[in-house]
Amino acid sequence: MGDDIFFSWKKYRFVVAEPGTYDGPGHLIILADFVYWTHQVEHLIQWCIDNGCEQKGMTVRIPTDELLTMFTLRWDGPRD
Repeated sequence: MGDDIFFSWKKYRFVVAEPGTYDGPGHLIILADFVYWTHQVEHLIQWCIDNGCEQKGMTVRIPTDELLTMFTLRWDGPRD
């Protein structure tokens, strides 16, 4: 890990923001792997439409714990 404060941002495709660090209900996902998400953006947009989530820029707002689990199971994985 070292002194790199962006370690988790570099290691993972996305980061789940800590509760209390953003306004509003639900969960906030910050998309960290820009290259991966550039190639997946059409799939991500459709996933958000299908599941009632909101994608804006490099963030996704997820309204429920269940959808957070679904997002994690769908999109988490080893970095390419």
